[in-house]
Parts: sequence; C-alpha cells; structure tokens
Amino acid sequence: KENMFENLFESFKQLFEDERIFVKLLSFVGMIYTIDTNKFYFEHKDEILNLMYYYINYKWQAEDVLILLRKLENNKDIADYRKKEFKIKTILINYYFIDESEAEKIALNCLDINEVCEFLLDLHKNNENKQIWLLEKMIYANKGYSNEKYFLKLISIYKKKDKQKYLDLLNKYFIEHQSIETYRQIKNNYSKDEWSKKTIFYLEKVKNSRVYIDICIEEEYYDELLKYLEDEW
Repeated sequence: KENMFENLFESFKQLFEDERIFVKLLSFVGMIYTIDTNKFYFEHKDEILNLMYYYINYKWQAEDVLILLRKLENNKDIADYRKKEFKIKTILINYYFIDESEAEKIALNCLDINEVCEFLLDLHKNNENKQIWLLEKMIYANKGYSNEKYFLKLISIYKKKDKQKYLDLLNKYFIEHQSIETYRQIKNNYSKDEWSKKTIFYLEKVKNSRVYIDICIEEEYYDELLKYLEDEW
C-alpha cells in the first residue's frame, strides 16, 4: 500500500493540470483519506488536499471538493485540529463558490475556531451593530485565553459609544481574566470617594488569585495583605 500510494501521488501531480481529470480523481482521493486503518500509509494526504483547494476555480469543482471534505470530517482517523481546517475550507468554498448565506450559517456554528471568527468579523467590518452581535457570541463560545481578543475588540467599540456598557464589559473582562491593568482601567473612571466603596467588591472577586496581592499593594491595604499571606503560607 505504501508503494502504491507513493506512485499514485506522483501520477496525481502530473494530472492536476487537466481540470476534468482532476475532478474525476477526487472520489478516489476521498477513498484514500477514509481507509479504516491505524496507520497512515499515505504520507502526502495533506499535500493532496491543499492542491485540491488551490485548484478550485468553478462551481462544479467546488461541490466535488465539499463532498470530500464532509467525508474527511467524519473520519475517525483524522486528528481534530485537521478537522477544524476542513471546516474552515468548507465555509470558504461555500462562501466564494456556492452559497454565501449557507457559508455564514455554518460559520456561526463554528465560533470556537479563530479563523472562522476572523472571517466573520472581516465580512461585517463596515457594520458595527453586526460586529457587536458577533463579538458577544464569540466571547460566549470561547473561554479563558481564547476569548480575550474578542473581549478587547468589544471593549474598544463600547469605549467610544456607551460608557456604561464599556464599564460593564470591563468588569466582566476583569472577573474572567483578572489583571491589575484592567483593574486600573476601571478605577480611572471613578473619583477617589466613589472608588473606595468599590474596592472591597473587587477584592472579593479575586480572593484566591495572584491579582488579590496586586490590588492590596495598589491600594496600600497592608493589613489585608499580611492576613492573606499568613493564611496562604
């Protein structure tokens, strides 16, 4: 099998210039991808897929490639990170060659993939309301480090148009990501008297994290800091 697949790949490369033959080969390439085996016999699988994606020029080709991509997504032998790449290609092929609305529908179900999020944000870069709607969904679909960039983009939009929503979002971002820089950013929006009533709230929210120490130092709450250190160590 190894020798056969190696020879096939060399033959395929010569035939790619003829688009009609190229399309006829797709179903066979799909069979190679979906062989049930614990061993990858064919070392050029990824290169074949990339060549196919590169050579799509017409709608009739795109539909054939989509059929192959669906097979690949359902193949247990293919790693999850590769399946994400197939999903991205499925969305782009749909958008540019077949059905834009279908592409967007698929994309909205894949907001845990960074490239899909960037595609949607670029698609609606001139529609601020749509950007806000998308960013809110992206924050929800991703957790921890993965949603930081979407939080920051949304914070940047609200900073210019709605101070209360800007502060609400900063609070959510602080509670989820807990950085002293965000704490200072929130603090800069209040007078000294207003802030003194809010500090305890923030300390409670970060009681068991490193930023608790940073806030205590920032606010000169040395008694609280000593008690914390005694309890921890």
